[in-house]
Amino acid sequence: MRRMMIVVASLLLAMTVYAANFALWADKEVVDSDAFVESAMESFTREGSYRALAEIMTEKVVAKYPSLTLLEPTLLSMFSGLVATSPFEPALEDVSLQIHTAVIGGAPAPIVLDIGEYRDLLVTAVSLVSPSLADQIPEELFSSFRVFDQGELPDVSSAATRAAAFGWISLGMAIVLAVLLMLVLGSARRWLIACGSALVLGALATAAIIPLARASANSTVENAAYRVLGTNLYDSLVESLAFRTWILGVVGVAFLGIGMVAAISQRRAN
Repeated sequence: MRRMMIVVASLLLAMTVYAANFALWADKEVVDSDAFVESAMESFTREGSYRALAEIMTEKVVAKYPSLTLLEPTLLSMFSGLVATSPFEPALEDVSLQIHTAVIGGAPAPIVLDIGEYRDLLVTAVSLVSPSLADQIPEELFSSFRVFDQGELPDVSSAATRAAAFGWISLGMAIVLAVLLMLVLGSARRWLIACGSALVLGALATAAIIPLARASANSTVENAAYRVLGTNLYDSLVESLAFRTWILGVVGVAFLGIGMVAAISQRRAN
């Protein structure tokens, strides 16, 4: 009975460590709008993001103005150059904040990109390729258009609002279980081994879920450009989670190592 209690407590500790690690990360890096926008801006600099965003912009413009279909390659080149420039950063920040508001903030709305103030940059870029093409670009192009329609992005606001509370509750439960294990085991070395094992299991569970969630999310997105942007945003967001998990695993291994060394030393002494 005592051994079963120890096993159950250790497994519960591993589960609460996993839950606390994940929920507290989500509250700090995803729910917080400033942290989210910072990760989103970093994701745009990852390989393929600028090209993917330019493809989406081109697709939206051509869909809105079918007469520009013949200019699609030029528009793609033009937008690819524009989105990678520093003057366009405020527009990317605005889009990132809109996404956070819609997905995390619980205020679903279309994600709108306004390119009106970039008219001169766009026309200049096209003029360098072909002045005649620049003359064909209609004035209506330099307006706002929807990157995502309302409802295209998931609404995870309900889960997001509970992240902090769930994380702190899980952390509290982990501390209670750790104390319970100390009382039941009555030995520092056994406690280190049990807690170390729980920490390692929690870290391994998180390390496993990160790529699985990535693959699962990718499988639900058919549009290649959206998939690139989503993947790069996900990778930027989970960087800190991966680091937290690595630290958790290192601490767990250290606990295990110290506990096992102490146990071996005692056996030799006896």
